[in-house]
Amino acid sequence: MKILDYIGGKLGKNKFPMVGLDISDNSIEFMQLERGFKKPKIKKIYRLELESGLISNNRIKEIEKVAAILQSAFLEAKLPTNSCLLSLPDKETYFVTLKSSQAENIKQEIYQLAQENLPIDLSSCYWDFCPAGEGQYFFAAAPKDIIEQYIELFKLSGLMLEIIDFESACLARTLIDQTELIEGLFILDLGAKSTDLILVDKNGFTDQINFAAGGFFISQKIAEKLNKDFSFAENLKKEKGIELPEINAEQFLEEMFAPIVAEINKMSAIYQQKTGKDAKRIILAGGTSLLKGLKEFFEKKLPGYQIEFGQIAGKIDFSEDLLKGDKILYANVIGLALRGLNRENLSQGINLRKDFQETKES
Repeated sequence: MKILDYIGGKLGKNKFPMVGLDISDNSIEFMQLERGFKKPKIKKIYRLELESGLISNNRIKEIEKVAAILQSAFLEAKLPTNSCLLSLPDKETYFVTLKSSQAENIKQEIYQLAQENLPIDLSSCYWDFCPAGEGQYFFAAAPKDIIEQYIELFKLSGLMLEIIDFESACLARTLIDQTELIEGLFILDLGAKSTDLILVDKNGFTDQINFAAGGFFISQKIAEKLNKDFSFAENLKKEKGIELPEINAEQFLEEMFAPIVAEINKMSAIYQQKTGKDAKRIILAGGTSLLKGLKEFFEKKLPGYQIEFGQIAGKIDFSEDLLKGDKILYANVIGLALRGLNRENLSQGINLRKDFQETKES
């Protein structure tokens, strides 16, 4: 196909800066950065809505259609590279932080330790690990079928998938500077159907957990309480947030978010016990974090914690006409683009694509 020759040939001559790609059930978004005066700046950004049903629950149902859309989008954006980075949702990924004092056979030992600690057969996964402080390693794995569908998608699109990261790492890369962290810090990524809680410090990821809680379930509860359809509840939620005393919204929010509040307190206590340092700062991210009243809700339930909205301005320069709407929604794709800016950045962190390549070559 001429289109594949064009994308894979002419565009492939310039590898850096790579393109960060965020693919969800509803949309495809990609971004390329370039060096700026003090901070990287946006070179290209592109977003398109996907037809319903092409991707469902992170499973690509019509791969040839999605590949054609991806091809067309890259051509329209006139990107000078076909090298890309992708992130997986945390709910599709298994994580664990492990201790090891071995210098030899570290890969084999980390794999064995991870298998003992994770509730999945790792032979059915691709995996990677990276240092997370003295004698500690952060391990991540994802099912092979999830990884392989994306590799096939990029192959059909004529694009080079160089890195498969995970969303929490991308958010952390965008929202914080780990080298400046003195204590532990939480990122609470509140999505539509899932919420990710991540604890990081200057050494990297300390802990991570995923919850089935988010904006979709809030809308469901509002619809149920008011005896209205989901669309009405969704619009009401966007207008008023959680400030709905007529249905006692705070009560069902307490039930929904109680496990998250408990886990934050538990993680914070364990971190303090292990390191002697506090973890009392929480950064809110994700679309659901923007609901009116939700920040105040968490402040009430988590006294003693400093809770703030995530800000992207610290990492990149951008103009308002490029990033329209709520800027925090771009945090994931920005994190990918930051990693793909140069070779040094690229080598830092988890890459689940690497294990696929090593498996195929062995």
